[in-house]
Amino acid sequence: MNSGESDTDYSGLRYLDWFDCLDADSRPCLSDKEILKNLQAIVQDADKSSVLSVAHNAVGLLTTENRKIWSDLRGKIRSSNTNNRECLSVVDSALFVVCLDDKEPEDLGKLCENFLCGTYEMQNGVQVGTCTNRWCVEDYEDSGNTLDQKTEVE
Repeated sequence: MNSGESDTDYSGLRYLDWFDCLDADSRPCLSDKEILKNLQAIVQDADKSSVLSVAHNAVGLLTTENRKIWSDLRGKIRSSNTNNRECLSVVDSALFVVCLDDKEPEDLGKLCENFLCGTYEMQNGVQVGTCTNRWCVEDYEDSGNTLDQKTEVE
């Protein structure tokens, strides 16, 4: 597992622990069993942190802000120190991100709710839950259409 930046894609995110899945030539560099071991190690490592300390450092929560506010906050976080810049680079360059939640929803409705926005509760005046382990920024390519324009399909 890593905590710095490299030129390959990443997977397995929980409180920003990650590992390489592909080598420099975009070939798988881990077996299924090695991926599972890495994911289990990330969960075990994350379980050592208190819910409140995790919530106090949950950058993903800021991504729920309006795009301009998040963009400004992101710039400040990125320029504040090297570690923050490297952590944002991990997420930015990821082929995909897996949220490894510590809750098991009891039914299909709660499962879908958790997929979309995570769980939410207040603990000692701090928002906690799996919502702090989400990255809500949509990546899309602007095709020249604005959100308020209708696009006709031919």
